[in-house]
Amino acid sequence: TDLKFATSDPFEVAAVALNIMRTIDGVTETIVAGYPITDSEFTILDTTPTIHGTNTYTVTTISEDGAATDAVQDLVTTEGSWAFLSTGDGYTSIINFYGKLGFTSTPQRSISLIPTAERTLPIALFGENRSSQIDGSATIFPRKGSTPAEIEQFLLTATKVCYRDPSGRRIFGAVTGSIDSPNTKSALFTYTVAEAS
Repeated sequence: TDLKFATSDPFEVAAVALNIMRTIDGVTETIVAGYPITDSEFTILDTTPTIHGTNTYTVTTISEDGAATDAVQDLVTTEGSWAFLSTGDGYTSIINFYGKLGFTSTPQRSISLIPTAERTLPIALFGENRSSQIDGSATIFPRKGSTPAEIEQFLLTATKVCYRDPSGRRIFGAVTGSIDSPNTKSALFTYTVAEAS
């Protein structure tokens, strides 16, 4: 996402630094903090993948006298029916696929059931640990998105990934997958993305 900003009005005290925050589905992430301003207009590239839908950026400019001003910008990302996996520095290594997309979501939270004397039902204890896993599949067609060879290379080199699909889901974690190519016309890509820090 390219973000372009004009940093000051001719009649205002010049801005010397800025902070940029991105909010997606109620979760706020820092893009830059205390970024020095050397020109009246510049571009910052946000390489962390956004989602299908509305992504809200809050830009706080800080002037020489310490005053701070917020500006909010909504950017809408349209991905159609595509799903994406990104990895590497800045998540710049990307594969995409769209044919016959299907996925299963498995969200879990740690829980213990403790049976006790003189109780008909066990006591439920809920922990803070949680996990989310996506099991998906897509049909890969020639000249439509990433090739089977590109997907194989991605799976061999991927570290932490970001997974996005047309529903607006975004998961950071680890990926495993396989490709079944019964013929030269199509291939079936199945994958699992497990949420991880």
